Amino acid sequence: MRDAFSTLDQVDWNMESILSGLENASVGLPPSMQRQGEAPESQSVPSNLQFSDRELRQKRIIAIDDEPINLALAEAYLRNEGFERLEFYSDPRLALEVVRKDPPDLILLDLMMPHLDGLGFLKQLASSHNQLLAPVILLTASSDVCHRREALELGAADFLQKPILAEELIPRIRNVLSAEHFKGWLRDQNQHLELLVQQRTQELERTQGLIIACLARAAEFRDELTGNHNLRVARYAGLIARNAGLPAELVRIIQTAAPLHDIGKVAVPDSILHKPGSLTQDERDLMQRHTEWGQSIVEPEKKWGFVIADLTTGTTGQANADLLRVASRIAMSHHERWDGAGYPHGLAGTDIPVEARVVAVADVFDALTSKRPYKEPIPPLKCFEMIREQRGKHFDPDMVDAFDEAMPEVLWIAELLRDDLR
Repeated sequence: MRDAFSTLDQVDWNMESILSGLENASVGLPPSMQRQGEAPESQSVPSNLQFSDRELRQKRIIAIDDEPINLALAEAYLRNEGFERLEFYSDPRLALEVVRKDPPDLILLDLMMPHLDGLGFLKQLASSHNQLLAPVILLTASSDVCHRREALELGAADFLQKPILAEELIPRIRNVLSAEHFKGWLRDQNQHLELLVQQRTQELERTQGLIIACLARAAEFRDELTGNHNLRVARYAGLIARNAGLPAELVRIIQTAAPLHDIGKVAVPDSILHKPGSLTQDERDLMQRHTEWGQSIVEPEKKWGFVIADLTTGTTGQANADLLRVASRIAMSHHERWDGAGYPHGLAGTDIPVEARVVAVADVFDALTSKRPYKEPIPPLKCFEMIREQRGKHFDPDMVDAFDEAMPEVLWIAELLRDDLR
């Protein structure tokens, strides 16, 4: 018994090293994914996002006004400033079709026009794309505050009071286009950060998988007779969780955590773990404590709470804590029964964590189909019948149905991961 608890202490020490490694793995992540107080990686931000006069003059501008004199005046101002990519429309309906097909960099739009006024133009443009395809500077001789407010709500970027002055038009154009340029830069930066987060999350998920595999392998060294049991249970659990309609991320976490369902057996004495005959009641009671010991090994909130507090600062840290919590609930509750006759707490129905209900089916099926010192393997199809017979008794009915649905894949995995192929 002392050797068993020494093993448990050793696993605790290994867990400390693992968590410390994950803590250090957060270095270099974006600020939202780092531990508080840790300096983020430096990232260059342009000191001046205003573009040059040459870049400004290469922008494509469309002017829309039903008065030819106003269009001529706008053209004179713009060409005098070196703008060359200019288009002018006196019919806003034609201009709307052009903008929809080929959005410009900027629209100069008159407010008061026949057939389709400036507000109507904005409404139609926004309604067809849920947002404006190009920034709009509204030209108006009206000082009506209601019109201006509505235009702003529809997405107008700025206003110019008629008659237009070149000294006011050009700076307004520069300001609006500079703002659009900055928004484009922000979009690029956000895409870059999203890609970085995705890459780091994938790296963390791979690390988590390796940690789980190492811990599960440690348990197998204490109980070599279980062969590929942990691998098969993980694959079966993933199929059950998927077919039961659980969220994709929870399916992934359950499949990753499932190999640790019996990690607590590292604390069970060899004399009990490898006993070829029936266990005495005292031995059975001690064996059943592997659920509690398993939880203590992977429980993220108790002994290692101070480490978890650091790791959960950010998205990836939270994912890591979620994995450990799921593994903890599986280890503690995978021997509970739907009818309440299980152990260690006699939970029943949906009081049993869903991840434990998933693994319960996978674990029992694999135990039935596997050879043990005290039993011969039972044919898989017969085991499916035995699982069905326990629907609503030992097992959650929904999980049994999900398992039944996966029969072809289960049989394939059972053959692929046979113990004699280790």
